[in-house]
Amino acid sequence: MKLILSFLVVFSLSSSLWALDPKCEPACERFLSCAKEMNKEKTATPAEIKRMKDGCLNACKRNTKAVLACYDASQSSCGEFALCIQKSYSATKK
Repeated sequence: MKLILSFLVVFSLSSSLWALDPKCEPACERFLSCAKEMNKEKTATPAEIKRMKDGCLNACKRNTKAVLACYDASQSSCGEFALCIQKSYSATKK
C-alpha cells in the first residue's frame, strides 16, 4: 500500500491543464495490476480500486511525463515500476 500512497502523493504535487494522454489508461491499468500483485494478502474493494484508478489517472494528467517514464521503463516488472515510483517520490521530497 505504500507504493499506492507514494504514487498518489508524488504525482498529485504538480498540476497541469493538459488533456489526458492516451497512454495514461494503460499505465494506470498496469499500476492497478502491480498493486494487486504486490499486495496479494489484501483484497481491495471495488470502491478502493475505483479510488486508486481515479487517483492514478489524475496523477497521470497532472504529471504525465514522470508517470509515463516509469510506465515505459518498467514494462516487464512490477518491481521496476514500484522502484521508479519510489525514486520519483524521493526526488520530490528533497
